[in-house]
Amino acid sequence: MIGTKKLAIYGGKPVSQKRKWPKWPQSNQKTEAYIKKVLKGERWSIGKFDPKDLSFNEIFCEKFSEFNSSRHVLTLDHGSNAILVALQALGITKGDEVIVPSLTWVSCATAVLRANATPILVDVEPASQCMSPYHTEQAITSKTKAILMVHLHSCMANVDAFLSLAEKYNLFVIEDCSQAHGAEWNGKKAGTFGTIGVFSTEQSKLLTSGEGGILTTEDGALYEKMFLLNNDGRRKGKYYLEEDGSLIGANFALTEFQSAILCAGLEALPAQNAIREENASYLAALLKEVPGVMNISPYNQNNKRAYFHFNFRIDRNFFNNKNISQICAALTAELGFWVKTNHQPINNCKLFHPKRDQKYNWLLLPNYASNHFQESIRQFESTVLIHHSILLAKRENMEKIYQAVLKVQQLSLYIDQ
Repeated sequence: MIGTKKLAIYGGKPVSQKRKWPKWPQSNQKTEAYIKKVLKGERWSIGKFDPKDLSFNEIFCEKFSEFNSSRHVLTLDHGSNAILVALQALGITKGDEVIVPSLTWVSCATAVLRANATPILVDVEPASQCMSPYHTEQAITSKTKAILMVHLHSCMANVDAFLSLAEKYNLFVIEDCSQAHGAEWNGKKAGTFGTIGVFSTEQSKLLTSGEGGILTTEDGALYEKMFLLNNDGRRKGKYYLEEDGSLIGANFALTEFQSAILCAGLEALPAQNAIREENASYLAALLKEVPGVMNISPYNQNNKRAYFHFNFRIDRNFFNNKNISQICAALTAELGFWVKTNHQPINNCKLFHPKRDQKYNWLLLPNYASNHFQESIRQFESTVLIHHSILLAKRENMEKIYQAVLKVQQLSLYIDQ
């Protein structure tokens, strides 16, 4: 061993012994007050309205519209259903193709399948880990109807390039901002660039209601269509939901309890994002000093970053060729919180095998297993993820993370030996 050091995973003293890191999700007095108000009220979910007393759902949609500079805002029960409703509202269905990054959460692809369309996977860029405009253009065919532009971990995708492709080929852009609440591109908020913006408010997200989703759009007619799809074909009336029947929808409505939690969370989000961004910048500067560690590089236009994960890459040559799972396990033991690997590329993900599922046998799907997305594989095999809650700790705690990474790098020879 180096000096008296020993990795915590093998019984050594951890770098962050007995340290209490911030937990997630977080609530506050306003959260509790809002929930109590719902409990005492007569509306726990959508269906009843009072022109004199806005529901928490209506309040949240107004506040998020103001926060995000989005004209129309709709809440849903899940982020994956938000993608589905966006696809349905755009008329995407059997025979249509939607381009999806190969390195992202699996629901980006499965939502396309649920719309009876075909997800076409494309590789990512090395610097930002977001989908590659070059590979996207190579994948466009006469069947392509939309690009699902996903902002990943702590970087926005190349908005300008994807909007240019959409204009060139007459495509819709669905902007997946599930990991980018409050991020900006040239001073404009994520979720305002695509035809439709999609957010998740699942438990781990920067803005959470346990489960939930948000749709944004500038198009009033498109919003009305999404509202119908989200509420069994019913439109909003003066006092109750009213039957419209112009299309068949489903019930993806968010409850008042979740809307109340979102109202409190949205009030806290800007200050929390500022703390995360400051600590992330400090941590990134520290990690530059660790041999074999490389920080992620966003585009310059991504002037404000939202950190769902603080992510960095390692060069295995500087970590005695240990694999990323071993390194993350060693860091977890040193720090006392879960340090994760990146997403498994979708084509290799055990949650994505549509040809084994009878529901999708009738679709003409590509042979996903035969595709090899080299950059996605490299990013999966080299990326370390730290959840955004950790960035809410005090600034000096970022030094503990640096010390743990340096210790694991120095002692990586002894991992699994």
